[in-house]
Amino acid sequence: RSVVEGVGRTEEKYRLMIQSASEGIVILDRSGKYIDANDKAVEMLGYNRAELIKMNFWDTTPQDQPAWMQSCLAKLGGGGAGASEGLLRRKDGVNVYVEASATVLRNGNMMGIIRDVTERKRAQEELRLSQQKYKSLFDNSLAAVYRFTTGGKFLDCNQAFAKIFLHSSPADVMERPTSEFYFEPKVHDNFIRHLRRRRALTDFELFLRRRDGTPVWAITNVIISEDQGVEIVHGTLID
Repeated sequence: RSVVEGVGRTEEKYRLMIQSASEGIVILDRSGKYIDANDKAVEMLGYNRAELIKMNFWDTTPQDQPAWMQSCLAKLGGGGAGASEGLLRRKDGVNVYVEASATVLRNGNMMGIIRDVTERKRAQEELRLSQQKYKSLFDNSLAAVYRFTTGGKFLDCNQAFAKIFLHSSPADVMERPTSEFYFEPKVHDNFIRHLRRRRALTDFELFLRRRDGTPVWAITNVIISEDQGVEIVHGTLID
């Protein structure tokens, strides 16, 4: 009797741990049918528990998104732990992006842990679009745009900048130190010293050197910032 009571207490403790978990936890049989789900999984999918245990996992997977779970199941079939990212469909039809991992239990059923990463994915996509938009503006700007370290290494520039200095491409500029764009090193040093003091310069005139050695007068608007201890100069330039 004491052994039975001990097993019962262990099972109850196990169930309480699953129910209070911050991630969604589901138990599936070998065919993918839901056997159990904790409160977080029920909340995530929008079904009540009674509805969910009548369903198969594929019923909560969008029709155009089966591959990610098939990959996860294939790993499980090989005796390993399955982990993947993909979409699940809620009862209301809204797709939820999840990070899922699963293991095979001793009885052959599968336990899956599901984390809702929709907000993280949305933030990543917004960042990607923002970076894409910035890069498009940067690359296609009619004004010459540049970034370099005060140590003399170019970090970036656009085609307009390369064209002013008779370089074939921004990549060609990246291979050269900033000192090549001045006739005298002290001009560069004075420019950086002045920028450090003011932190930003507007309509600042520079006498610079093209690739073929010919001079060019340019007007620049520029600021200086610091990233992980490295001073970076950001500016636009007009011939």
